[in-house]
Amino acid sequence: LEAASSVCESCAEAHPVQFELTADAKRKERLVQHGLPHRKLDAWGARPGSGVCGACFAGRKFPSHLDPSDFTALAPVSTTTNWTADDKRRLLDALTDVDTSQPVDWNDIAMRVGRPAKECLAQFLKTPLDQRETNPSEVHDRPQTYPHVTAVPDLAGIVARADPSVAKAAAAAAIVQLEQLNKQRGGAVVAQVAKERYELYVDKLNTAQAKLSAATDEI
Repeated sequence: LEAASSVCESCAEAHPVQFELTADAKRKERLVQHGLPHRKLDAWGARPGSGVCGACFAGRKFPSHLDPSDFTALAPVSTTTNWTADDKRRLLDALTDVDTSQPVDWNDIAMRVGRPAKECLAQFLKTPLDQRETNPSEVHDRPQTYPHVTAVPDLAGIVARADPSVAKAAAAAAIVQLEQLNKQRGGAVVAQVAKERYELYVDKLNTAQAKLSAATDEI
């Protein structure tokens, strides 16, 4: 999952992104373009990994109200970076506290976790499919609103027992961004996320959404 797999928003060429807006600039950009703070994800440069290539940055080919100081160099993201137990707990905490009345903003999640947005999304997608040793007392102590309550490697089963609004929002956000962040040019899935696992992610997420939608309709 390389940061360079995203494409420059300012030029017609498929140049990789090398500079992205800072977290503060993304907030301001969403507010300027939509008049609503923190939540509109389709604002220019607001999506995780979006931004401009080196040539466009040097030529200031970005919205005129922005300044080079609003950008930061985009470092490559590696999905092989080890996540500690504290990292995973912060991710769960962030997903639990997220405002589910709007689409999940992975930039906000990243700030809470202290990891890049792409890593947070990759970890969210990977964790339910990986067997993990979990302390039983930890599971019982967790609020039932956690998206991942147990170490069961089946996302549909996990989210069916989670708070519907939280799980549905997180699953929807993952589906929307999976193709953008986990594919290289030409449609080849990145090595860390093999094609069969990619298809499994989508299948399980869609199954989970269907279950959650049915449960919500019954309320």
